[in-house]
Amino acid sequence: MTVPALKVGIYDEDTAGGALLRDAAKQIDEVTVVGACSRWQELQLLVSEQPVDTLLASLDDVNGRLSLAVVRRIIETVPDCGIIGVSRHGEPEAIISAMRAGCHQFVRVPIDQQDLRAAFACMERTSRSDSNECLRIAIIGASGGAGATTVACNLAIEMAQVTGSRCALVDMDLHFGDVANALDLRPQYTISDVCEAGREVDEAVVNSAMSDLPTQVSVLTAPHEIEQADNLSSEAISQMLRVLGEIFPFVVMDVPRYFSPQVTAALVLADRALVVTQLTVPQIMHAGRIHRSLVHRGANGDQIDFVLSRSNSNFGRLTRDEAEAHLGRPVYAAIPNDYKQIGASRDHGTPLLAISPHNPVRLAIHDLACRLVSDHLGEGWQQNKAGGGFLGRFGFRRGARTRKHSAS
Repeated sequence: MTVPALKVGIYDEDTAGGALLRDAAKQIDEVTVVGACSRWQELQLLVSEQPVDTLLASLDDVNGRLSLAVVRRIIETVPDCGIIGVSRHGEPEAIISAMRAGCHQFVRVPIDQQDLRAAFACMERTSRSDSNECLRIAIIGASGGAGATTVACNLAIEMAQVTGSRCALVDMDLHFGDVANALDLRPQYTISDVCEAGREVDEAVVNSAMSDLPTQVSVLTAPHEIEQADNLSSEAISQMLRVLGEIFPFVVMDVPRYFSPQVTAALVLADRALVVTQLTVPQIMHAGRIHRSLVHRGANGDQIDFVLSRSNSNFGRLTRDEAEAHLGRPVYAAIPNDYKQIGASRDHGTPLLAISPHNPVRLAIHDLACRLVSDHLGEGWQQNKAGGGFLGRFGFRRGARTRKHSAS
């Protein structure tokens, strides 16, 4: 069956610039340009006379300055229309601001036809899909060893378990990601294969690079080599996460503490952020700094929460009340301490649900998953009760002492 062409409108206050945008769009076979506008009255007339799937809009005003008021006004005028922002300002801060303002894709000027084609392809997939209420959750550790990777890996599995739906787990620590080790994975392909220069990121490419666990969780791991991380573009990361959102109803991202352009691109698309911290002065201080940094970058502060790890350990010098007073908000969830069992889980490369299903740490992460799902879907959602046979499917028996090895 032939897929109908994407109906595209052009908006640029500069008439000459609009002509350039129109000519670039017309070179793409899958696109039909239905009109070009330089004034709001023209845009309103265009969208009233015929359907427009996507607006290709210049974000630069007549003086060449970035103007995000353009995006906000487009959203007010045609709220159901996709927006591809185009600008000469290609620095990460400009891209982040544009995405936060409401752009679905961003293309730099001078326009690269391959980049523009990829942006339209992503918009076309979005227009074809049903309203996909994907929940993307970023897990960030306040410090090394805070427990963020443990929370991320086990939370993804619990999200799939309690909902009966598929969940993606993405290792965004591109240089030193540890998700593959935590789950004893030896993937042939990684995020670097998905987001390498010149490759169009689509559903087939993403699916082929993921490692499937027998738990409805699919994992996209960090690059094999440190140097590979430097070759990934923030635009490709954004496109990858959008594609994941079309495939999976839930996406959990293990995010490092340093906010590179690639990591920031992932954070822009996160619906929730959980900062994992322990009750020590340095970690609580870092957790507060991370919260402030995310808000400064445009995140909604109400969607950033704190999770206490090893909350009942005896080495912390702070109480929960003191931590909440410093952070300025209640702790969203508290995960107890069980260093021995967590260590065994990591050594075996096996999640807590498989190796110790009644462990207090596992139950706390299960409750965290339920609360996140309830926040997202509403209190009327029904928890999935079918999940038996998990231990056998995962290929591990409780109490196993040896770690399985797969061919690399």
